[in-house]
Amino acid sequence: MICDVHIHLCPNGGVDNLPNLNIPAYQQVRDNSAENYIALADKKGVSKAVIFPHVYPELSEEHTTKYILSVANKYPSRFIPFLRIDETIERINKLSPQIMGIKEHFLLTGKDTTTYMPRYDLMQEKQLFLISHPSTSIRIERMRKIASNFPHLPIILAHCGRVFNAPRDIISTEVGEQLKKFDNIFFDTSTVRDSEAITGLINKVGSSRVLFGSDTPFGTEEMSKDYSAEINTIMKCKISSEEKQNILFKNFRTIIDVPWIEKQKINNALLAKSLERIK
Repeated sequence: MICDVHIHLCPNGGVDNLPNLNIPAYQQVRDNSAENYIALADKKGVSKAVIFPHVYPELSEEHTTKYILSVANKYPSRFIPFLRIDETIERINKLSPQIMGIKEHFLLTGKDTTTYMPRYDLMQEKQLFLISHPSTSIRIERMRKIASNFPHLPIILAHCGRVFNAPRDIISTEVGEQLKKFDNIFFDTSTVRDSEAITGLINKVGSSRVLFGSDTPFGTEEMSKDYSAEINTIMKCKISSEEKQNILFKNFRTIIDVPWIEKQKINNALLAKSLERIK
């Protein structure tokens, strides 16, 4: 069994008219419908995933919020929905029963943290998660600031805080070393693809704080091999079988999936009571 904490979904045709910008994400512009993703996941034994929209600011709500919510409703046993940080506070509050968290990305936030403090506060109150891919130059500082101000907000640092074109060992020597004291910070393994780096991080923070992620559909050009590369990275880590299971699915189940299932039970019970009153 494998669970994935980092999946971007966008319906086919949704990214056809984005500008040709010299930014890595825009050079990898890709559609990823729920149906296409499920076909890939089934081949690799991935049973459940956290999903959120593509992070391009130019995309309409039809290709972001509405799509993610509709997909989660259509495939409730497969997906746990997160929305983007550029949702308004009012919208996050209104939609909080339908989601499990928010994804932030430097394309949406830049290096600004202060503006988003009220959102983090609301997310902590509503028991939502934050998955963050911050700007490289401030990634540790940003995580430290959010985690210390909102100690009950669970935060997942995307890509283990890796930096392109830099030695992957900084994941343990810099990121892990400086963030290990924050128990509310977790790490996803998406696109790290360095077993030694992930092993080093685990030695710093423990396997219970590391979750498997793939960043599908981004990564390699050979989409059909994406999961193989990500999964093989974990399997090659010099850690115990139990620690590998923690990363591949147990942490996902304990940290995100079980709370999400309980949340849905509560929502369904409240809805049933509301309908009963109407009768």
